[in-house]
Amino acid sequence: MPTSLSTPPELWLEVFKALPTAALASVTETSRAFAALARPLLFAHFEFVPYGCSMGRRDGGWDIIYHLLGGEELQRAASILDTWTSNSIAPLVRSCTIRASRSRDSLVAEDNEEAAMRLSGLHTFFSRLSRFTKLKHVLLDDVTLPTDALSNIYHLLPSLEVLYIVCRFSRQPVAFENTRALAKLRKLVLKIESQHTVTTSATLAAYRPFFGSAMLKELDLSCNLRAWSEDPHDIPTFPTVTHVRIYPNLTVQPVFASLLPKFPVLQDLTIVGISSAHPAIPDIVSGCRSLVSTVAHLSTGSSALVELFLYGDKSALRTLHFPAGDNISTLCKLIQTAHPLLVCLSLDVPTAKASLLAPMWACLPALRSLKINFQRVFRGEDAPDASEESKLAPSYLQSLCAPHSLAPTLQTLVLKWHFLFCSPAWPQQLAHTDFDLPAVAAAVAAATPTLTAIGVDAASFALRWQCRAAATGLLRGEPWVDEAAFAAENIASYERIQRAVEQMWVDEGLRL
Repeated sequence: MPTSLSTPPELWLEVFKALPTAALASVTETSRAFAALARPLLFAHFEFVPYGCSMGRRDGGWDIIYHLLGGEELQRAASILDTWTSNSIAPLVRSCTIRASRSRDSLVAEDNEEAAMRLSGLHTFFSRLSRFTKLKHVLLDDVTLPTDALSNIYHLLPSLEVLYIVCRFSRQPVAFENTRALAKLRKLVLKIESQHTVTTSATLAAYRPFFGSAMLKELDLSCNLRAWSEDPHDIPTFPTVTHVRIYPNLTVQPVFASLLPKFPVLQDLTIVGISSAHPAIPDIVSGCRSLVSTVAHLSTGSSALVELFLYGDKSALRTLHFPAGDNISTLCKLIQTAHPLLVCLSLDVPTAKASLLAPMWACLPALRSLKINFQRVFRGEDAPDASEESKLAPSYLQSLCAPHSLAPTLQTLVLKWHFLFCSPAWPQQLAHTDFDLPAVAAAVAAATPTLTAIGVDAASFALRWQCRAAATGLLRGEPWVDEAAFAAENIASYERIQRAVEQMWVDEGLRL
C-alpha cells in the first residue's frame, strides 16, 4: 500500500484536490507532510456573507435595508472572520466571494449604512486586505462596500487577476486615485443591472483605474455606458484587451461607434440580448467596422452584424455563435451566399426550422465543429403531445445518415434539444421505441467520414460517440467511446453522458 513516503507529493496533491472540504480538514491533522499539501487547498476559497439586504420605504422613497446577525451568531461570525483574515490563513486564500445573504430569517434589521458596514465585519475584512498576498480572484456579488474598499482592492492585492463586480441593489463604490497600474489583472467583469442604481459619470469613474491594467485581456461591460455617451473623449483605449462582452439593452444613448474602435487587438466579441431590430444596431455596426479584420470569434443574435463580419474586407471570423435572435432563415441565406471560412459554428434553432439548415452545410468548406441547440417552446397550459415530441430528435438524427448531410470537413457534432416552459421532468417521459442509438450514431459517422465526435442531449436520451484519441489525446485499447442512455431507464447514466456531451463541445469545438 502506498504511503506518504513512497508516493510522490504531486500524486497526493491530485488525490487531495478531489476531496470535500471536511475530508481535507481531517487530512491536515494526519501528518506535517500532508498538512503542508492539504492546507492550501482547504483555505483556497473564502466566502464572506456579511449581511442580507432588501428594499424598504424610508423618507418617502425606497432605500436599502440591511439584515445582520445578532448575539452569539454575530460573535461566531466574527471569530470565523478573524481566522480567515489572520496572518497564517489569509496568505493561503486564492479566491474570495463577498455576497449578500439570500435569507433574512433571524436577522436584525439595520437601516444605517455605516453601522451595517461596521457590524457586518466589512470594515474589518478590508482593513486586513493586505494580508491576502496571493489572492487572485475576487467576486463582489451585490454588496455595498465601505468607502475605501475599492481603492484597497486596487492597491493592496498585488496578485489580483480577476475582478467580478455585480450590482443590483447595492450602492455604487466611490471613485479613487490610483498611484500605480495593476500588474496582473487580466479579467474585469462589471454587471451593473439594478434599476435602483443611478448611473452617472461617477459610476464608470470608480472603475476606471482597473481599465489601465497592462495585462487586461477580458472585459465584460454589462452596464450602462451613459457616461461615455455623454463624453466620448473620456473613453480610454484598451490596447491589450482581446475578449469583450457588451449588453446594449443597458445603454440607451449611442456610444458603441466611439467605444468599439478603442479595442485595436480584439479577437472575441459577444453582444448580448439583441436582434437586427434593436435600436442600437446602427451604432454597433458602425463601431464594428474597425474590428472586421481582427475579430475571430463572434456571438450575436443580429444577422446585420453577422453580415458585416462575413462580407467585410479581410474578415478574420472563424467562430460564430448565433443565439436566439433573428429568424434563422436570414443567417442561412447569408452563409449560402458568402461561403465563409468558419471553423466553429453554434446555433440556436427552433425545432420547426431544422429543415432550413441542410442547404447551408455545403457552403461551409472549413467547418470542423458544429453545435445546434434546438428549441421547442410551449405556450399556454396544454400538456405537450409526447407522441409527437418524441419523434423530433430521432427524426433529425436519421436525416443525417444520408451522404452529404453535413459539412464535408466536420469533425465534432453536438446536438441538444431544449423544451422550454414545460416541466423539467417532462422530457424524460418521452418514449423512443425501436430506436437504436449507437447504430444511428455509427450511420451518421459513416455518412460523414471526417467525424470523430458525436454528442447528443435530447433531454430524454443522451449519446456520446467519440474517437478515444480525440477525447484523451491517446489511443489506448478500443479506439471509440460509445455510450448511450435513455433517461426513463437510467437517469444516472443519462446525466453522466449529458455532462460528457457538454464537455465534448468545450474540448473540441473551441480549439482553433
